[in-house]
Amino acid sequence: KGGYKAYRRWSLNQFERQWPLRIIGGKTGSGKTSLLLSLEKQGISIIDLEGIANHKGSSFGGIGVSSQPTSEHFENSLAEKLNLLKLTSKKGIWIEDESISLGKCRIPKAFFTQMKNAPLLEIVRTKKERVQALVEEYGKHPPEDLTEATLRISKRLGPQRTAIALDAIKNKSWEEACLSMLDYYDKCYDFSLEKIENKKQIDISGMNNQSAAIKLIKIGRVY
Repeated sequence: KGGYKAYRRWSLNQFERQWPLRIIGGKTGSGKTSLLLSLEKQGISIIDLEGIANHKGSSFGGIGVSSQPTSEHFENSLAEKLNLLKLTSKKGIWIEDESISLGKCRIPKAFFTQMKNAPLLEIVRTKKERVQALVEEYGKHPPEDLTEATLRISKRLGPQRTAIALDAIKNKSWEEACLSMLDYYDKCYDFSLEKIENKKQIDISGMNNQSAAIKLIKIGRVY
């Protein structure tokens, strides 16, 4: 009733409501998205923002995926997902820690503010596990796509790290390529984490996603 304008008002109003959010944080390669989907299999309410946006967030986030929805379509899909979860949301809605932009899709500011104020559970894996996960995820893609993504962040990486990364990609030395960029991404993450007061660290090194999800749920119930 009221047509699309009324629907859009309803959609945007969903982001002004207060939602019981819980955030999964962790450094690049920690497997946050996989863990989030494992939580869903355990009956936990989740929102996969990267899935809705069809983008993984970083400069490398658009590699290997099809085109993104428009920002308006992204907002509508997120509002619909929240509406579906409103009956079960009292137990908490788990979301991966993200920057406000996922490629060309932008998280609505009111909802993003809620995310930044929500409790954060930071998952920790060893650097070896993280590098292995990144190699498995990105090593299968064309080197030219990885080169292009690396060049987009070259100013932030600096000339030395950029040169090392590009050379490693050229030689398909995937572990070296990952290591050359992880230091930059880890520093960015540590900087953003300092701004969050309500946080708890959980070591899931060596655990599969199912076991890690169960551990996260147990801790999340009391945190």
